[in-house]
Amino acid sequence: MDIHTTPFETQMLRDATLFVGRWGELQLVMQAIDKRRPVLVVAPPQSGKSSLLFHAVAAGGILLDHDDLPAFYLDMAEFPDIEAVETTIAEAFAPAGTPWLQAILRPDTAPFLAFDNIDALQFAPHRDAFMAQLANECAAGRLRVIVAASQLDAVPAKWELVHLGQAGQSFLREYLDVCIPDGPQPDRADQTYMVAHARGHVGTLIVILTLWYRAQRQADLDWRALAAALTPPQPVQSTSAPYVQADVSPGSTTDPIGGESPIPAHSAPPSTKPMADGITVGNLGWFLLVSVLIGVFIWMFGGR
Repeated sequence: MDIHTTPFETQMLRDATLFVGRWGELQLVMQAIDKRRPVLVVAPPQSGKSSLLFHAVAAGGILLDHDDLPAFYLDMAEFPDIEAVETTIAEAFAPAGTPWLQAILRPDTAPFLAFDNIDALQFAPHRDAFMAQLANECAAGRLRVIVAASQLDAVPAKWELVHLGQAGQSFLREYLDVCIPDGPQPDRADQTYMVAHARGHVGTLIVILTLWYRAQRQADLDWRALAAALTPPQPVQSTSAPYVQADVSPGSTTDPIGGESPIPAHSAPPSTKPMADGITVGNLGWFLLVSVLIGVFIWMFGGR
């Protein structure tokens, strides 16, 4: 086996089977959206923000009990300006030239839009106004929205902030069970070392796990030394205007999913149908349905 090949995914997780440990955060997102609140996720890169947005869109119709819910993911980093974003949204629902605020009224139910990388530099001059507009549309029941950013100077008013839980032992065990159920497993000491050096950051934990996996096939690879040299990003500290906070603490039952790499706005990820340039509809099919129902069962009965 190629030592550079591992079963672990460091990019956006499109496969529902790998979306472990984030069902609690997803539930918080859906509860807020169901109450007409826009949701903001702020966390360092490689924390799982994009994966959360993708699966929120993919499972939105099921969790919000709308079979025909129009749900789309947009990577803001792939757009040159806010006008391009608004045009893309409008063209998904209405003929060309229709203002986007009118276009979103066309569907029978309020669309669910996920905006990733809303902190992209090109949107800085118009970000606050755009987010205020999104919040107003949510409050009026005309739109459902979740956005993600690696850093924002302030959390705007009317937005519900959902924190991503830190990666701990429970996440690591669940992730290993999914990725290598029949393969070699790090012992307790190795797992403790991995979690300690990742400092709660999911992406770093998966990188360390990848180093360990490669070391099983390359005897001269000192994975612990390489892990010790990594510098996990610090949790984002956002000052803000008043907001409603839905926090998932590190000690909760919802350890995070890892890996984040945005889906290019101009392309469709596996198992999705392209709707317009810069926009994709999440539809992972029956397999996601089964996975989501399992997650809902776990929420209802309070265990894993």
